[in-house]
Amino acid sequence: MIFGVALLVAGFFAWLGSRLGFYGSWILLWNLVLSAYMGVFLTPMLVALIPQAAAAQNGYALTAIGVFAATLLLAYGISIAVLRGRLIAEFDWAWDTFGGGLLGFLAGFLACGFWAFSLCLTPYAQTDSCKRLGLDVESQRATLSYVTGWCGMLHFVVSSTDAPLTARQAVTALLDEGSAPVVGAYMRTGSGEADPATPGTPADEAPAVDPPQPAMGVPRDGGSDPPPEAIQPGGR
Repeated sequence: MIFGVALLVAGFFAWLGSRLGFYGSWILLWNLVLSAYMGVFLTPMLVALIPQAAAAQNGYALTAIGVFAATLLLAYGISIAVLRGRLIAEFDWAWDTFGGGLLGFLAGFLACGFWAFSLCLTPYAQTDSCKRLGLDVESQRATLSYVTGWCGMLHFVVSSTDAPLTARQAVTALLDEGSAPVVGAYMRTGSGEADPATPGTPADEAPAVDPPQPAMGVPRDGGSDPPPEAIQPGGR
């Protein structure tokens, strides 16, 4: 289902690319590739720096979408500043129509593929309803491979030879972390107070804490007389 939606979105972008021309479609595709690359590689770093993002139900997905959108806006702002607003240049009619349409199709499929990738970063992607709609990781192999391929090409250009992660490894690790269910941030004691020393235990699974027992010889009701069992028989 999602693959069909991606094809429809790519078809719309193909029409838009034929209107923008080859030059404008190339700028659009490049900015989308850069945004997807930053979304894949910056999301784990930002989640590690912001604990609230990791504790949120859809923290990974929201962070990836935020990085993608911010990078796209920043990239277009730089393009406008560097090119002095000339985002459209006239080429031959065949180049602008067919070349621009092809680049627009690739850009649209990439945009929809990253949207599907963001959905796979939520725990809802593992539910039965999302699996029936084709929103799980297994159903998104084609779109995820497409996003990974573009990120891998850019990573090959900008990264060093001893880079710790490849684009495929980064996408796989992000999917494993983002789709995992979020556990409670604090364990609650029997008195209902949060205990930050033992994070990661939900409140309903936390062991109850027994109330403190009074010491031997101390009355339970606050009186001054000791309990009978505390009185020891004296010797003669």
